[in-house]
Amino acid sequence: MNDKTRLFARKLSVNSALQVIAPSRSLQVIPASLLKRAQRTLENLQFKVKIDQDELALKASNSASIASRIRSIHNAFETAEVDGIITALGGYSANQLLGKIDFDLIRAHPKIFCGYSDITVLANAIFAKTGLVTYYGPHFSCFGVENLSPENTDYFLRAVRELGPYRFIPSGRTTDQKWLHLDRPLSYEPSHPYLALQPGKARGRIVGGHLGSLLLLHGTEFMPSLTGAILFLEADDSTSPAAFDRELQSLLYQPGAEALHGLIIGRFQRASMMSVDLLKEIVGTKPELQNLPVAANVDFGHTFPMYTFPIGGDVEVEISDQEVSITIVAH
Repeated sequence: MNDKTRLFARKLSVNSALQVIAPSRSLQVIPASLLKRAQRTLENLQFKVKIDQDELALKASNSASIASRIRSIHNAFETAEVDGIITALGGYSANQLLGKIDFDLIRAHPKIFCGYSDITVLANAIFAKTGLVTYYGPHFSCFGVENLSPENTDYFLRAVRELGPYRFIPSGRTTDQKWLHLDRPLSYEPSHPYLALQPGKARGRIVGGHLGSLLLLHGTEFMPSLTGAILFLEADDSTSPAAFDRELQSLLYQPGAEALHGLIIGRFQRASMMSVDLLKEIVGTKPELQNLPVAANVDFGHTFPMYTFPIGGDVEVEISDQEVSITIVAH
């Protein structure tokens, strides 16, 4: 996707309407108290929140039917009264929808689209098929968490409401509380600073999100080009260091990986058992990453705070032993 065919949706503003959709797991699996807080939080940010009954449908798979989920996506993009789209939560089934989405409809009605985890497949596929820059950031359900850090909200608003560049500033604290327990207040601990793994300076187009979900696009028409890209990758706590290693290697065998511009890795959850030494070893065994800027422990992924970034947008990175600088420059 080149700059001439790239689309940037109109930014949201005060009183913009956010449509909640559930293309993976249904809203029905989220505690009602969490949903109420999420709606209240977004309304306090001066958004109008729209939730349709389709998003509460539930089958044995914890998702609504494929037809219902496709209808929700199409309606959200096509409805003039909807300004932006935010996903309910993740899961395992978003890739069921790829062959049935009307990408021409999305291209004709470009809108802010935000979510993470399993939504990686939709965010990247939409960019690959339409040129529309999407956003990797909090689900609707994330806004229902008690004691949500202000950075979570700040970076979401910088991405979806503001036009100018914004820089990732380390938060200094973190938590990886499981989503099933998000009806409890978050408890934070001090976080390690961003980790410089390989020095360098580059600008590139962001591709990525949840690594395991991105792999589902390999060999399909829904995979964005890696040529000139800076990968933003993260993994959840079910991904061991060995699994992360082989998944990263698989991605680096994809066409275009020989022309990557860099790699930024999100903060790992504690249960993953990833260590600095292991991560250095993993990166060091990848000739495809040789001489590229690489950093890790960055505030995005399955930990809080979760910074929002654009899939298909541009980023400038400058990494040295003294500093990891990450600036989103086009979104």
